[in-house]
Formats: sequence, C-alpha cells, structure tokens
Amino acid sequence: MKSAVGSVRKRVRELGWAVGLFTRLPLPTTEPPSESAFAGCVWAFPLAGIIVGLTGAIAYLTAYFIGLPPLIAALMAVVATVAVTGGLHEDGLADFWDGVGGGATVERKLTIMHDPRVGSFGALALLLAVASRWAALTSLEDVVVVVVGLVAAHTASRACLIPIFFILNPVREDGLGATAGRPKRGTAIVGLGLATALVFAALPPLSAACALAAAVGAALLITWITKRQLGGYTGDVFGCAEQMAEIAFLFALVATV
Repeated sequence: MKSAVGSVRKRVRELGWAVGLFTRLPLPTTEPPSESAFAGCVWAFPLAGIIVGLTGAIAYLTAYFIGLPPLIAALMAVVATVAVTGGLHEDGLADFWDGVGGGATVERKLTIMHDPRVGSFGALALLLAVASRWAALTSLEDVVVVVVGLVAAHTASRACLIPIFFILNPVREDGLGATAGRPKRGTAIVGLGLATALVFAALPPLSAACALAAAVGAALLITWITKRQLGGYTGDVFGCAEQMAEIAFLFALVATV
C-alpha cells in the first residue's frame, strides 16, 4: 500500500515539474527535481500541453460567446497560449533561427542563440509563427474543431520533443539539457502513447493520423537541421521544435477536417 501511494505521489510530482517547465501557472511549492530525476517527467509533457491548449480554447470560447468575430477569437487563443507559457517556445524559436541563420560556425551560432537580443531571422520567425497559428485557427470554421484542435495540437507538439532526447546529445556541458540526462525508454513510450491516444480520441482517424505525422515530421526536420548546424541540442532547439510541430499539426488539421 505504501509503495502504491509513494508511486502516485512521485507521478504527481513529475506532473508538477512538467507543468512548471512548460507554463507560468502558480503551482504549490513542491520538491524541485534533481538533475537525474527531471528526465523522468517527460511522460507528462503531453499532459502539460493539454493545460496550455485548454487555456487557448477557453480564450477562444470566451471571445466567441461574447460575440467577437472568429478572427479576433483566434488571435485571443494564440495570445492566451503565449501568456500561459511566458513565450517560452517562441523565445526558443527566435533564438534558434537567429543562430542558424546568422552564424558561420557552431561557436558563433551558439553565441548568437545565447544572446537575449532578437535579430532579423528571429523576428521573422516569430512573425511567421504567430501568423501561421492565427491563420490556421481562423480557417477552422467549426468552433468545436477549433477547441479540440487547440488541445490536440498542444498535446502532440509537446510529445514531439521526447524523441529529441534520444536522437541528439546536448551540445553544451552546462544548462538543463545537459544535466537532465536521457529519459528511460519506458517513460518516453508512455508519453508518446498518451499523446497518440488523446489525439485519436479527440479527432477523426484520418485527421489525427495526418496531423500527428505532420507534427512529427516538423520536429524531425528541426532535429535534422540541428544535427547538421549545431551537432547537438540546446533548450532553444526544443522551443523551436514545439512551435514547428504545433504549426504543422494545425495546418494538417485544416487540410483534412
């Protein structure tokens, strides 16, 4: 009995770590993860994505029910998801493309990515990312599809980060990426399985399959670019991969729903 209770408490802590990583929500003070324990929470990445997606869905529904047009409702949904995450992924997207686009060597690329200032490549990437999500949501005419699609997209895009731990190694010796370690395969499979099950439960089979394939493809494309350009991952790589996977998911949903 004590073992079962301890296991449940551990999973709750891991869920809290995942939510704390991906959002700015005020959570109760919990035991901070150790360097080795942090990788154990990857199974909860999709669940943290659900929270972000629900935030956007609530914002969209609020705008819809007070009579605002879909264009504004979609914008409010995007703003809400950025607000609840603190722009975490958008920051990674901008830094990644600034580094890849502006550096001639690996060292220079990493220096640019570490610079808090946003360059032209990063600014363009941010503009296109926000515009892409807004355009996709406005193209989904059914309110139910928009709400379900938001939750599914954010769920799947967080799960798409899990394989990066296994494909690449951290490029730096410091930072969270280097100290977190590589998740156990069982933990990773649980996270991927959760996301897959939730997406297929929320969407028609064809839409779910196409959207998941598009999201995975986008994340793998960023992984491939990262391997060629940097040789390993940083935190910014995960932010960029999430954004690209989310956009690809929504685009595929628009095309198939």
